[in-house]
Amino acid sequence: MDAVTTAISTATAIATSATSSPTSTHTIALPSHGVSTAATISGYICLVWYSLIIFLSTVGISLVYKRNTVAHVPRSPQMASPPGVSILRPLKGIDPEMETCLMAAFEQDYPLFEIIFAVEEADDPAIPIVERLIARYPDVDARLLVGSAHYGPNPKVNNLVKAYQRAKYDIVWVLDANVWVTRSAMARSVDKFVENRSVELVHHLPLCVAIDDGVGAELDEMFMLTAHSKFYTAINWAALAPCVMGKSNMYRRSSLNKAAKSFNPSTFNPFTQWAAMSAAKVVQHVVPGNSESLALSPAIAECQTISSSAVHSTSTHSRSTSPTQDAEENTGLQQFARYIAEDNMIAEALWGEGGRTAMTSDSVIQPLAKVTLAGYVQRRVRWLRVRKFMVLAATLLEPTTESILCGIIGSVGYSLLSKGRWFSWTFFFVHMCLWCLSDYFHFHNLLSFSNLDHPRPGQSIPYFAKRFYTNKHQLNTPSLLGKGKNVNGPFESRFALHWISVWMLRESLALPIWTMAMLGQQVFWRNKPFRINADLSAQEIDLD
Repeated sequence: MDAVTTAISTATAIATSATSSPTSTHTIALPSHGVSTAATISGYICLVWYSLIIFLSTVGISLVYKRNTVAHVPRSPQMASPPGVSILRPLKGIDPEMETCLMAAFEQDYPLFEIIFAVEEADDPAIPIVERLIARYPDVDARLLVGSAHYGPNPKVNNLVKAYQRAKYDIVWVLDANVWVTRSAMARSVDKFVENRSVELVHHLPLCVAIDDGVGAELDEMFMLTAHSKFYTAINWAALAPCVMGKSNMYRRSSLNKAAKSFNPSTFNPFTQWAAMSAAKVVQHVVPGNSESLALSPAIAECQTISSSAVHSTSTHSRSTSPTQDAEENTGLQQFARYIAEDNMIAEALWGEGGRTAMTSDSVIQPLAKVTLAGYVQRRVRWLRVRKFMVLAATLLEPTTESILCGIIGSVGYSLLSKGRWFSWTFFFVHMCLWCLSDYFHFHNLLSFSNLDHPRPGQSIPYFAKRFYTNKHQLNTPSLLGKGKNVNGPFESRFALHWISVWMLRESLALPIWTMAMLGQQVFWRNKPFRINADLSAQEIDLD
């Protein structure tokens, strides 16, 4: 109810500020014959949609504030027989602050768990980092599996299957190698399973923190700490359908194995109804499995099954025993190697079996570096182009959740119904100011990292997860392209002019990026062009 009250108060404040006078020069008038019935209906539609977006935004901000206030003490570690957890971390190359991110798994405060690192190539540069960590934490049950297998065009799933099959415990936690989590995140996640048996997947709010002065990294940070985080939280609160990002997902193997056998994506994916699935050409382009991968595949009704004997894996470090279940039984994950976004498909499969998703108060933090403006734009275009084939309606409506277009819709609706005019600049200006202020509050609430556990003796919180961490000496370099880096702290809230400049750039780019994504199927990955077909397959384009 607090969220509803806040939303209503916000809408009332906007409306009050906008009612200056019927003859205000801050409005665009209708023709002299007045407001037609069609205009009135349009006004109601606009105002209802505007109110819904404001409501969801307010719910997201309120829930994040409530959850981010304190780190809740988990109860599952005190159980007489706590369920074991297998942490699966896929590796491919080197990511920013990778050793710190991987170390977080070793420092989890939970009595029964193992860590399985999965890598495909024996010469992968991530292997020495893992070997150092295993040697540094001899009391932690950890091992590294090296080997490759092909179950479909999704490289992350192909890499993870060997770890999934050889895990000791039923609960598995797929945690990307480029994110850091606080020490009790696993315990709080297990709490969700223990408290509610209908919960089949637990996930966490993904955040990005720019650790260099690249414009692209700051735009990614702004997007994840404003628009994405509040609507991601609100949509999961509504729980009308699963909304899951695969940075950090925990689920039971037994549940996924069962769900995978009956999973039929055609029940919810509109494109599988008419796509020429049998003739789809699959083009695999291997990319880092732990980063945002372009995992492309045809949504076909049948897929080739590769037996576990075809998986060639060698354990360079092994402290754990044989898996509790035969690898032949744990084939659930490999069924999702054919899909473009395995995280969403896994959530859909579990949801279809009556399971539900849950979020804890924790967030997973990804340090970002060396991201250019072009890199940010290309990644957003790629993401949107992929999503339009999976959730078309939501993707088409996405621009209306951004501040500028949402403000235009609200202004049109309010003006048509209350002033007999098309548009009110006063309403729009007040809307943008309130939206900016709420984003500033929400951004710094997340950046305060109040939901992190206090480190135990001998441990420390990484610099990029410290309160109000900034990658700039802000008082000296308030400009968007300022240089400098401060990792010692203490940090203060972001310099307002710099923050607003990044916020305005992000908001201004939102609609052009969406338009670019909708107008084409071609995406670029590592300077190679691909075309996404309607059946979710990808086709490399020959420019010669």
